[in-house]
Amino acid sequence: MGRLLLALCASAGWLGIGIAAPARMVPARSAAEQPLGERAEIAAELARTDPRAALEAALAVLADALAHGTELERARAHAAVGIAYFSLGRMPDALEHHTLGLRCAERAGDRAQIGKRHQSLASVCGSQGKLDEAWEHLRIALDAAEATDDADARMLAKETMALVQQARGHAPEALELYRDALRIARERADAVSLSRLAYNMATLKAAQGDERGAIADFETALAESGDGQRGTLFAYAALGHAYTNTGEPTIGRQYYSDGLAIGLALDDPRVVAQCALSLGWTSVAESDPVTASSYFATAHAAFERTGDLSGMASTDAAVALNELDRGDPAAAHWYAERGWAIGCELEIDRLTYELSNALARTHAALGQYREAHAAAMLLAETERKISEQRASERYAALDAELRREVADERFEHERLRAEQALFRSEWQRNAAIGGVLALGVVCALVIRNGRTKLRANRELEQRNREISERSRTVEELNANLSRALAEVKQLSGLLPICSFCKDVRDDRGYWNQVEEYLSRRSPIEFSHGICPRCAEKHYGSLLHRTPDATVDSKDA
Repeated sequence: MGRLLLALCASAGWLGIGIAAPARMVPARSAAEQPLGERAEIAAELARTDPRAALEAALAVLADALAHGTELERARAHAAVGIAYFSLGRMPDALEHHTLGLRCAERAGDRAQIGKRHQSLASVCGSQGKLDEAWEHLRIALDAAEATDDADARMLAKETMALVQQARGHAPEALELYRDALRIARERADAVSLSRLAYNMATLKAAQGDERGAIADFETALAESGDGQRGTLFAYAALGHAYTNTGEPTIGRQYYSDGLAIGLALDDPRVVAQCALSLGWTSVAESDPVTASSYFATAHAAFERTGDLSGMASTDAAVALNELDRGDPAAAHWYAERGWAIGCELEIDRLTYELSNALARTHAALGQYREAHAAAMLLAETERKISEQRASERYAALDAELRREVADERFEHERLRAEQALFRSEWQRNAAIGGVLALGVVCALVIRNGRTKLRANRELEQRNREISERSRTVEELNANLSRALAEVKQLSGLLPICSFCKDVRDDRGYWNQVEEYLSRRSPIEFSHGICPRCAEKHYGSLLHRTPDATVDSKDA
């Protein structure tokens, strides 16, 4: 994320220069003969190559504008001063003058200048990591560009919006904004912007792991930009970066060398510094410290021309580590100390990390272990801060993603409510148009349904009666069955009976006649008779006697 914010700062610097007005050729005139707005534009353009001279010229323009200029001229003068401070890395001063420029533009009522001032403020806020504030300024700047039909301002706003989204970690949204800006650049046939946008898009793709796609974008930009143009220089530098990341440093080195040659020919110190610094690190990776030292010296001189203090300090840290590799710890320590003197007040964590690392290693190489320990402690503290910042940025990105999902859900809910309201209104209208017909149909259906319901009720009552009768029958059968089961239960079990007299023993141990025992335990009633066998046994003599014998016996 640190590198990305630096890229945002660098790109914002390029954009900030273009915000005042495009560079143009003007006849040679004295400062007194030139309009204040034109002088402000020249000072802003000068910030690209000589920020200190640009600041001096911009302050002179601002003094004249405050003395006898209009509000619009004061707005442009403040913008030129802010751009010069931005190029020198003095962000608080840049923020103050861009804010004053915005106030002057608002008083002048110039919508275009208001949008450009918000664009400048977005560049400053973005370079400081204030992404939410930068986004709000860019939204206003884009609205102003749309209202004034300014294609250039619209392209710059979309490009910076893409950089902010890239810093937030929203790669898909950033790519879409880059594509919008790229379409505008193609319509304007702006080779410089095309190559710059391709560089940013390819850097984003490289960060997402699509190095081959990044190289394709760079090569397309290189084909669209002509030789000798700044677009070509951007494309060469970008291609060198992409090929180095894909593990093909030889091709990357060649592109960096081509970009450096074109940058020197065009006298553009910013990209010269970029290409030379990259070539220096490539030489370090190739174990060629002598060549690396030469490239680092070129990069430091280019950064010094632009007034980029962070670049100068970072280059000194790289030179210090390179001198250690060359076996010269004293020279390494000198460069590390110089870099620390330049960058210690900038309060940039990435830069502090590089410088404290260089100081710790050089102090240790010189045997200054106490100083090395202090630098190492600072290095650890800075590393902790960077880790916390990255964690905070990841949390902010997740929070923004969640908020976006909640907003999408709310939007979907509102859409459904709108559709429901529309459906309700259409239904009411249709009901009003076909009311009479619907009433007749409803009445017919009600009558028909009533008759059907009456028949169904009658059938239901008949079935209920049948069910009631069947239920009573079932209840009677259940009662009979229950009684039978009770009788069965009463007569079940083993019955102790005498083998001779056939008396039965009850539960208390008493012996009873069978008739008495069964009568007590069941509703059985006995009627006494005699079976043929018993009759034969007990009354056989009587049964076999003749009637005469019977009479004789009576007489006797």
